[in-house]
Amino acid sequence: MLTNEPSLWTPPPAGRRRTRDHEFRIHEGRELAGTLLWAEGTYEPNTCTLAGAYPLAWEPYSGQGGPGGEFRWLAVHVNRQGAAGDG
Repeated sequence: MLTNEPSLWTPPPAGRRRTRDHEFRIHEGRELAGTLLWAEGTYEPNTCTLAGAYPLAWEPYSGQGGPGGEFRWLAVHVNRQGAAGDG
């Protein structure tokens, strides 16, 4: 993924109200693992169970100056067994 939207890589501030997509956030330093629930499980079709763990590390891509000028990229590595980092 390549984006200039900092809300995707920035962790939510402490004390912020929990959002429906809280467990699906992909901010810097997050690790996706286990069962992810949408709106604390109130909308079952969006429940997602992951095999393995997927650490998220955003990398700088380019800076264009001005608002929205910082671009970062994120790659999530997945192997056949569904666990990140195993080869």
